[in-house]
Amino acid sequence: MRVLAYSIHSQTGELTSEESPTALPGYATSLAISPDGRFLYCTDTTGAAVSGFEINRDHGALAAMTESFVAGTSPVGITVVSLTG
Repeated sequence: MRVLAYSIHSQTGELTSEESPTALPGYATSLAISPDGRFLYCTDTTGAAVSGFEINRDHGALAAMTESFVAGTSPVGITVVSLTG
C-alpha cells in the first residue's frame, strides 16, 4: 500500500500531487491520523504490528518515526485519541 499527499486549491478545489508516494509496511489495513494532525499510524496484519509516521506540515511527506511495534495478532483497526483534552 502507498500513501499519496495532495494539496487542495482553496478556490477551485483542484488537487495537486505534493510528494512521491510513501510505501507502508506489509499489508496495511487501517490508517489513523493523530488529533493534532502531526502523525499517521497504520496497522499491518501480516507483521502483526503498528507503524508510525511523522507528517511534514509543509508538504505532507511521511517520515518513519521508529521501528514498528507488535500489536497482538492481525490488528485490523486503530484509533488515536488525545489524552490532554
